[in-house]
Amino acid sequence: MSVETNNNNYNHQDQRIPFYSIEGTHYECSFKLGQLIAQRIRERIKKESNDLQPLFNFIKTDVGSKYFNSYTATIQDEYPWYYDELKGLSDGSEVSLKQILVLNYKNELKAANDIYEEQEKDERGRSSCSTVLINRLDNYEQLLFIAHNEDEADSNWNTSYILQATVRSSVYRINGKEELRESPNERFIALGYAGQLAGNGFGANHHGFVFTYNGLYPKIPRIKNCLSRQLLNRLVLTVENEQQLDQILKTQLTAYGFNLNVGRFRCSDDIPEKYLLSYEIGPSNENEKTNQCNINYILNEKQVEDTRIIMKHKDILSSSFSLNYYCHFNHYIHLQTVPEEDKPLSSSKMRAKRASEFGDIKISNQALQLLGDEKYKSEHPIYRRASTGQTNTVTLCTALIDFTTSMLYVYDDNPGLKTSSPFFEFDLNSL
Repeated sequence: MSVETNNNNYNHQDQRIPFYSIEGTHYECSFKLGQLIAQRIRERIKKESNDLQPLFNFIKTDVGSKYFNSYTATIQDEYPWYYDELKGLSDGSEVSLKQILVLNYKNELKAANDIYEEQEKDERGRSSCSTVLINRLDNYEQLLFIAHNEDEADSNWNTSYILQATVRSSVYRINGKEELRESPNERFIALGYAGQLAGNGFGANHHGFVFTYNGLYPKIPRIKNCLSRQLLNRLVLTVENEQQLDQILKTQLTAYGFNLNVGRFRCSDDIPEKYLLSYEIGPSNENEKTNQCNINYILNEKQVEDTRIIMKHKDILSSSFSLNYYCHFNHYIHLQTVPEEDKPLSSSKMRAKRASEFGDIKISNQALQLLGDEKYKSEHPIYRRASTGQTNTVTLCTALIDFTTSMLYVYDDNPGLKTSSPFFEFDLNSL
């Protein structure tokens, strides 16, 4: 493993965003993590009480308990090893399991509670991340990057973490039945929020995949046989190949929406070239058998004519294409079959407007300058500070993934500043 920071006296416990490396079974890893971040979980629940207390109350109602119990039953029935992780996080931190579960169902419960309370939705409590994907040729040399701003409620300013986990496979009896299932062996690195399973912001696994996540906001969350977005993001970290990824995104029903950006720092055997993908996912409209899904291919001039890339994803019927670069800002752009999409966030419109003013993005420094842009700071800037903008959202960190060198860089300050440098560097080849 290769981990570097710009601080020679680096102590993970002293960082605003600490780094932890953990090994064990699903339960053991989460128990250890729970012990390490117990204070951060309690601090988050306290700071976020205005948003969380209504959800703690909501799950006590008949309507809220249906959502809560259904999501929990799906985890226990389909992925009991993730229920072990949730329980380990609770036991290790000594925070009640119900509170841990609410944190992991937060997006869905908030949307359902807003409907239950007949509240008008606003942007408070909603993440508004920004992602730039670059895949272009420069004198026949490929430039391949993903840059991502992780924006969240300011209550998470001191409660997020970076986790590298090596998880040993275990055998589970599925919900008391005779059927036995074995969980996968895993090795990944990912950003996490206190009290939630890893799978926020950015992540990468030992199969060579890199992911970044953006929230999308349908009006009505689904209930039956669904995973919450947080649990589905955790499941994605296990992906071994692109066909498996497509299968998960289509058939593992999601209760809510999200955007998933994907690249590979190791090439697949059948296609030796690297490229980028951006999925928009929405819950099932009516048949409750498959999610709604669009795949956007970010390809360079040479790859445009390569039909092998498209054929690998022929099961995703809705597709689109971007040449050289692409930006995503928390609203559905290509997936037009989500009839119940909530209106795009005002900040999404403003950030997209600012990106259009920038013009073509050709190199990673330009991507970082865009993600560090504060032009509309009195309204909805791309880079968020606690003292700017019209919501309680801040940019927690910025990740840059360089697929040429297989390096992950994380900035804890505005990445567009000349004085800014990553506080955390990680060689993905060490996974």
